[in-house]
Amino acid sequence: MNYHFRELNLGDIKAIDSLFSKVFNYRSNTRLLEWKYFENPYGHAVLIGAFQGKKLVASGAMIPEKINLLGEKKIVYKCTDLMTHPGHQRRSLSTKVNSLLLEHKKIKSSAFTYTLCSKVATKSFLKNNWKHLDSIYNYFKPALFIK
Repeated sequence: MNYHFRELNLGDIKAIDSLFSKVFNYRSNTRLLEWKYFENPYGHAVLIGAFQGKKLVASGAMIPEKINLLGEKKIVYKCTDLMTHPGHQRRSLSTKVNSLLLEHKKIKSSAFTYTLCSKVATKSFLKNNWKHLDSIYNYFKPALFIK
């Protein structure tokens, strides 16, 4: 299948929301996505999408965050929301989107990039020369046990 890739913008918000809903079984919330990607106080996110014809079938984002790095305030980017429509998986679309995100001029000029992802997603990131630093474990107690 033929796919083309391009940077996404606010005009693509409905397509992003639709893909997000399909991939993550998420109730539509374009307002949240507008805020997350385009109203970030540290700048707009970098978004790349893969299209088959006019349909968005994969995308990913790099969201800017301000950190204090050794006493200096820096902008770094967190890779998030890397997703591929179930009907288009296993075609290396997330790997290509990830690669294009890393090539973006804003990302290249940032202090560093990072992501927090599942064990399955880690394999895809490693294919794009990301470095695995450590695993994070999320332990939680149900509210019933806290009382």
